Amino acid sequence: MAAARPDSFRQAFGQTRTRLPVTSFGAFVHDRLSRGRLTVDAGVRYDFEALPAGIPEDADDLSPRLGVGFALDPRTMLRASVGRYHDRSVLAALERPLREDGRRAFEQVIDAPEAARVLRATGGGALDERWSGVPPSRFAVAPSLPAPSSDQASVSLERLVAHDLTATVSYLFSRGRDQQRTRNVNLQRAGGGFTPIDPAWSDVFRLEATPARPTMASRSS
Repeated sequence: MAAARPDSFRQAFGQTRTRLPVTSFGAFVHDRLSRGRLTVDAGVRYDFEALPAGIPEDADDLSPRLGVGFALDPRTMLRASVGRYHDRSVLAALERPLREDGRRAFEQVIDAPEAARVLRATGGGALDERWSGVPPSRFAVAPSLPAPSSDQASVSLERLVAHDLTATVSYLFSRGRDQQRTRNVNLQRAGGGFTPIDPAWSDVFRLEATPARPTMASRSS
């Protein structure tokens, strides 16, 4: 920017006010069974988010959980758990598809070297109208948008070392599911670069669920 050679210039045009009414519902059932040195906790939770019109809703967010604790001796406890945990939608990710959908508003993304010409023409300010020669860009949402969640499993060993001191060794496994991302879906390979699939739009940034990722695990002590 200081050298007057910006990489890109972005500006929204149109109606930029957006309402994001979201209502969350949740219910759960839980039970505990204790038999001697063994304790079992089991339950299931259901979550639902009523999202703004135009955003697909996920109505099957069941989250079962199971936890087991076993006292090896009066000072040592072995614990294990497994469960699924659903997250809420990120409202900041929903705002642009609702606002800059190409009808209410759109965004213009101008890359270098054209961005430098815009900078010189505006003196660092905003454009009064759309920059000619550059198609607009818009945001969209995939037809299906499941809520992000994670599957987790853990095991830990706790040892009472002193009256007010406990040593713990634990292992946690976590695998993300349906994590959300925004991806430009209006690109196709052409020669050594990319060209728009729909030439009426420069970019179509779609909010969607990511494919499955490699699992991650962590250890702590």
